[in-house]
Amino acid sequence: MINLSLQLNEWQSKFKKVVGKGGACILEELEGYKREIFCLKEQLDAKSTYIQSMQIYHEKYKNWSEEKLREFERNLSYMSSYIRKYNQTDFSLKTEIDNYRFCLEEAEKR
Repeated sequence: MINLSLQLNEWQSKFKKVVGKGGACILEELEGYKREIFCLKEQLDAKSTYIQSMQIYHEKYKNWSEEKLREFERNLSYMSSYIRKYNQTDFSLKTEIDNYRFCLEEAEKR
């Protein structure tokens, strides 16, 4: 997960460097920070949607056999590591969630 405290320290450090350059530079830096915060919010929203999807699937599939549950856990573990790997990118989690749903539906058919 993104360490927001470290990110804030980085921004504060950048801000201190810019203060001597005048108001226009400060405003540019602040706009850049706003964009970064917006991107972080989008990432968190996507992760929240993912977690909600997994909770829905848990309710739907909680009566599965042990074999299907193990497969579900393996897939969930894979997805968690995949998200951690691409945590800092602009990668679309929605596509991955859709792919995961498809895999679960296919597993249910078996």
